[in-house]
Amino acid sequence: MARQPITRSQPMPRRKAPSFKSGAIVHCESAQEEEAVARFEACPSVTKITAQPVRIAYEHEGKKRNTTPDFKLTLVDGLEIYVEVKHTTQAMTMADVLEARAVGSAAQGLDYYVITDRWIRVEPLLENIRILQRWRGAARVSPDRLELSAVEPDLPLPIHVVAERLGGLSRAAAHVLNGDLNIDLLSHTIDRNAMVLQEPHRATRIARELPWRTTEGSEIWGVAK
Repeated sequence: MARQPITRSQPMPRRKAPSFKSGAIVHCESAQEEEAVARFEACPSVTKITAQPVRIAYEHEGKKRNTTPDFKLTLVDGLEIYVEVKHTTQAMTMADVLEARAVGSAAQGLDYYVITDRWIRVEPLLENIRILQRWRGAARVSPDRLELSAVEPDLPLPIHVVAERLGGLSRAAAHVLNGDLNIDLLSHTIDRNAMVLQEPHRATRIARELPWRTTEGSEIWGVAK
C-alpha cells in the first residue's frame, strides 16, 4: 500500500527576512510579514524580532482556542510586544476574534497588537527602507557615535558625501537604519543625493515609530495591562 504524504497543519515559511536586530534569519509566511520585518528593522524602538514566539490561549464564542502571534518585538525599554500581521480587510472581518485574542493575551500578562498594511505598506517609506537595506548589505556599525563626529557638525549633507567620510555607503545606510542619522523618508524616493538632515526630522521619526505610539495610520487591537 502506498504511503500517504504527511500533511502539515501550517504552511511552511515561504520567505526569509534577514534581521540585524535578531542576528538571524526571520522566517515569514507572507510578503506582508516580510515587509513588516523591514519596518521593524528600521524602527528605533525595536531591538529584537522573534518569529512565532508563543501560543496564546483565548476564548471565543464559548470555545477555548489557541493562537500563535506572528512576532514578538523586544523594545528598547525592555517591554515585549506580541504582534499579529493582518491585511486591513481581513482584520476588519475578524475583528471580534482579534479582540478575543487581545483579551486572552492580557489575561496572560502579554501585550498583544494587530498591525495592518496601513502601517506596513506606506510609500515611499517602505521602498526607501528597502533601498537603505540594499545599500547597507552586510555592514554593521557600532552604537558608539564617535565616528559620526566626522559628519555631524557639517550636516545637512548628501548621503554620498556622508558615505565618503564614514568609509562607504553601506556604513552610512546602516547608521540611517539604526536611527543615528536622519533622512526624510516620506517625501520622495531617495537616491545618493538624498540629504542627511542636521536635526531629527519629524516625518522620519514618526514614520519609523511603532503605530500604537503615534496617531498615524493603522487599525490596531490591543488591551492595555
